[in-house]
Amino acid sequence: MSFAGIFLLVFFISALSILLLTPFAVKFGLVDMPNAERKFHKGDIPLIGGVSMYAGLVMGISLFITPNSSSLTYLVCSSIIVALGVADDVKDLSPRLRLFVQTVVAALMCAGSGMYIHHLGTMFGTSSAVDLVEALGYLVTMLAVLAAINAFNMIDGIDGLLGISSLVTFVSMGILFYQNDDMTNMKLTLILSGALVPYLIANLAGGVQEKEKRISKIFMGDTGSMLIGFTVVWLLIQGTNRHLKG
Repeated sequence: MSFAGIFLLVFFISALSILLLTPFAVKFGLVDMPNAERKFHKGDIPLIGGVSMYAGLVMGISLFITPNSSSLTYLVCSSIIVALGVADDVKDLSPRLRLFVQTVVAALMCAGSGMYIHHLGTMFGTSSAVDLVEALGYLVTMLAVLAAINAFNMIDGIDGLLGISSLVTFVSMGILFYQNDDMTNMKLTLILSGALVPYLIANLAGGVQEKEKRISKIFMGDTGSMLIGFTVVWLLIQGTNRHLKG
């Protein structure tokens, strides 16, 4: 299938997921309620953006990416992240529990894919790259995964901010992967972009009064922000590991 076809199919799956999940969000408490401290939106907003993206992501990977240990590891890790995010969106989990599960995911990523950060470049002003021994490389990689997951989670506070930033990130990485003839990761960025756009439409256009009909607004929730953070660091490490192996 063409790149446009992949994008449109994933877009459709993600959009359909939003339509199907919205009625159940209120029933199961998967909503963001306003409060006087830091949430000033009106009404209970469904937190289904991340789940809809995950639905499009799983369908896209299943159809368009050849199964291997790497793709299986990504699916397992992302599924755990989504489960953690949904649980946190329904009932606020303790920071310690979230950090513990995220650490498990980071360890699974390294163990399942064999990927880790091999060197730190010349960031300390050295003339040659600072190489990391295997054990230290895995530790640094796990810290990077934890940092990315929580950094993207903290960005999500304004309508469209994280979604648009992530879309720009995935498109940019997709171009780089394409230029380096890495079609697997390029397709993954395309799938993620297709899954993101329906969320952005519902998030930014939601709540707009139009011919006496209100378009339902949704939020990404911790599910989406943590999934995006994990995926970004996954793709970056995938790209650098492929370069090292090449």
